[in-house]
Amino acid sequence: MQVFIQIVQILLRQKKNIRIILFIACRIRHLGTLTLMSIVRPIIIPLKQQMSRKKSTEAAVLNKNFRQAVNFALDHAAYSAQSNGEEAANKTLRNMLVPPTFVQVGDKTFGEVVASKLVSYGTEWSNMNLADAQDAYF
Repeated sequence: MQVFIQIVQILLRQKKNIRIILFIACRIRHLGTLTLMSIVRPIIIPLKQQMSRKKSTEAAVLNKNFRQAVNFALDHAAYSAQSNGEEAANKTLRNMLVPPTFVQVGDKTFGEVVASKLVSYGTEWSNMNLADAQDAYF
């Protein structure tokens, strides 16, 4: 009996399918409801808290204002300096996925066109210099 209780506890900690574990546990007649709840309750409550934290994290990540706040608060040069050193910190910075001179749109570069379109997202995006090797957001 103790071996079965230990197996159920291990499976619950590994986040296996709880319905199957509870079904198996209820099929064993020697395991009373009180014993079953003493096994499951300490595991289920943290799982519920974990699910609520997961939902709130997902809501924050999907929020555009949250993502922009994180982007503006992060010192990209200091972050780059941790792995590339102080001298190469600014050389590795890129403010877009492609270089600003990637393609020409009429008589403007791609970076100039993107910078002109960013203003429509809000005033915090005005006067953005999207050139490489400088931190445009911090």
